[in-house]
Amino acid sequence: MLALSMVWIGLTFGVSFIWAWIRVISVGKHAGTQAPIESPLVVLGVCLAGKAVPNGNYSYRLQRAIDLQPRPVLILGGFTHADSPCSEAAAGRDWLIAQGVNEALIFTEDKSTNTLENLYGVQKFVTDHGFDVPCLISNRFHLARCSLMAQGLGIEHHLCAAEASFEWSLKNIATVMLEAFFINAYWVGRWVSKIFKHKGILGRISSRCQNDND
Repeated sequence: MLALSMVWIGLTFGVSFIWAWIRVISVGKHAGTQAPIESPLVVLGVCLAGKAVPNGNYSYRLQRAIDLQPRPVLILGGFTHADSPCSEAAAGRDWLIAQGVNEALIFTEDKSTNTLENLYGVQKFVTDHGFDVPCLISNRFHLARCSLMAQGLGIEHHLCAAEASFEWSLKNIATVMLEAFFINAYWVGRWVSKIFKHKGILGRISSRCQNDND
């Protein structure tokens, strides 16, 4: 799908990539930092890269969850790096507890290894506990992809930005470009799966196929 995505970008003379890039920036810039009081919080995982203590982007997400306490919070993420001493979810849980969050309000999912699998965990979390519409917490550059994939899976959701505002740094611009490429690949994968009726791929990224199989 990544190869097909690059072909599609070429065929559209870069228009599909630019559109995805604009979406990433627009969603990131306009996302709020609050959540409806009835919504449980969901913190998307970040690769720990051999570390047991969250920092950088992950700590921003966790801090936002603290700012919105008290309410249930789901921490997502498994072992995404060979040198990680613990799962992303376990590291996030321990960090929240150390900051004084009530342990009874913290839930974890430690099997997922990417954003799409994170969202499967959100589906199960909401269904199992009968919670209201969840609020997805992530960094501003990541929110567009989170929302797009959640919509594809039929997950009603709110968005909450980890950072106070969108920062125009060279690192951030590079990250936005990568996110735009991922979004473009997701779109291509979804449309190709629909055209060729590939239920294996479509079932992973779309609620429509999942419902057809029920």
